[in-house]
Amino acid sequence: MRRDGDRDGIPSAPAAEDGRPGPFLFDREVRVEELERGFGTASSVIRYREANPEVAGGEEDVVVVAGRKLGEAVGGEGRVRVIPSTHLLLMRRT
Repeated sequence: MRRDGDRDGIPSAPAAEDGRPGPFLFDREVRVEELERGFGTASSVIRYREANPEVAGGEEDVVVVAGRKLGEAVGGEGRVRVIPSTHLLLMRRT
């Protein structure tokens, strides 16, 4: 069963052109630097930086490299649209 909705079962975003439900939360445009700050707080990134202190925070830091590549992919504009969404997968073990 699939259920799409975020507040009281009502989607907050309009449906897509092809009829699929819209994203759970409205999308917004953010700077790549904002994404880098957010990704830098992820536990996996923190563990990586602890294990690799020689690159942490420098030009070869995993988040800095990803941010640079993302900036290049969006044409150097430095802004990208993000659409947050959450998925819950429930599986039964047999």
